[in-house]
This record gives sequence, structure tokens and C-alpha cells, in this order.
Amino acid sequence: MKLIKAVFFAVLLLVSCSKEETLLPKNDAPENNEPETSTVRDADSISLQVTIDNTIIQIPDESSPSLSNSLGHIFAGRTRQDSDGAIRSIRRALLQFDLSTTSLLETNSVIDSVILCLYFDRTSGASSSINLHQVLSKWTEGKSFFLGGQGAPSDTSDVSWYYSSYYNTKWNKPGGDYVLEPSATTEVGTDKEYGFKYWTSKKMTQNVRYWLNHPNENYGWMLIGDEEKAGGGTTKRFYSKDYFGNDSTNIPTLKIYFSIEKEE
Repeated sequence: MKLIKAVFFAVLLLVSCSKEETLLPKNDAPENNEPETSTVRDADSISLQVTIDNTIIQIPDESSPSLSNSLGHIFAGRTRQDSDGAIRSIRRALLQFDLSTTSLLETNSVIDSVILCLYFDRTSGASSSINLHQVLSKWTEGKSFFLGGQGAPSDTSDVSWYYSSYYNTKWNKPGGDYVLEPSATTEVGTDKEYGFKYWTSKKMTQNVRYWLNHPNENYGWMLIGDEEKAGGGTTKRFYSKDYFGNDSTNIPTLKIYFSIEKEE
């Protein structure tokens, strides 16, 4: 049978991640772990902008005022705010991408690889690793806003350090419910290295495949930075869906490479 290019029409905004294709590691290039068949694959890709994102901010205990940052930048790492003895220095970012309306739900679509693209625009210290972890519980986004990393009082439905949805549902443990083993890790640098940063791995691909088959368990990922360094100073700031400068291509984006099986 003659190969016919499959054209998909999805209800999503198509964007690009600034030449991220050239940064895909060879060992994580679009993969095929399926048994050999009498079919061929026609490769394609789509880009999804983040659906919800938020920063949760460590507080000393549950009785302390809850802090979040939904409409500002997203942050990951540890600040230097513990100098006064209060435990409030850790920042973690959450991101979720809605896969339910994409053409990837079409039959015979196979996810080959994925890349998360974030625009890094500020740091409080040296280069450090930022880990991406699969989230295990549903969380929601409110309307808290602070122009900086200190956060604002959590709004109704904001995700926060103790609540996956403020005043309604708690995390099973403070700081969020997530898989301890990272899905991917990327080194995020100094103030001389601002720009797009990328996360890609086989485990991330497995996450997306699973979410496509189990959409009710798609809770996205959590960014966790270096939280162990004495004195802090490891926080990294990234653009969010609500705070992206003057260029919407800086919004967090998930690039998905996929193939369509066709009979020969």
C-alpha cells in the first residue's frame, strides 16, 4: 500500500521550542521498542503548551500561612530565606499538560519520545541539577500572584506545600506526592546561560504513554532543584503560562514525537 501522510487536526496551539530537535540526546532519540511487524511508521510531532502550572513554597508547619505562586514565574530550588531560623526556603514547581484533546488519541499513534522545554531567566547561584518527577496526586491551580519567589497567600484551590487544593484536599505528605526517582534531570546553569532548557528521557516518554492510556491519572510533573546545599542559593526561575515576557513561545512546552503505523 502506498504511504499516505497522516494529517491530524487537534484542538491545541501548535508552537515550537527554539530548535530543541537538535538537542535530543542520541540515546533518547525517537525509539521503537515494539516487536517488528509488517507495518511502517510515518513520523510527526506536535507541541503542547502547559495547561496549569504553579509554585509551592515551603512553610515551617501547617499552622503557618500557606504560600503559593500561580500567576507568576515558576521556581525550583532553595533560597537563602532560612537565615532567620524559619523553614521556608524550598521552592517546587508543578506543570500539567492536557493530552485529552490531542490527535495522539487516534488509533495506531505511537509515542516515540518527548521533550519538555522551559525558558530559564534567573538564578540565585551556581549551576545545579533540576529533577523532573512524576506527580501522583491531583492538584489544582488558583490565582495567587507574587512578582518574585517569596509567594503570596494561597488562594482558594491553589496548590501549596500542605494542600494539593487549598482548604479542600491535602497532599499525603508535605511538599507533594511524587515518584522519588526522577523521570529526567537537566543541569541548569548560571546567569550567563539564560534561555531554553530541556528535559528528555525514556522515562518521560513512558509517563506520557501512560497518561494517554490513563488520562484520569495525568497529574503532570514536579520540578525539584538542589534542596540540600547549606545556605541555599540554588533557586532557578522559569517562565510560566501566565508570565512569559512578551513572547508566548517562552511558555512551558511539551514536544511530542510520534509515529503512525501504516500497512505496507
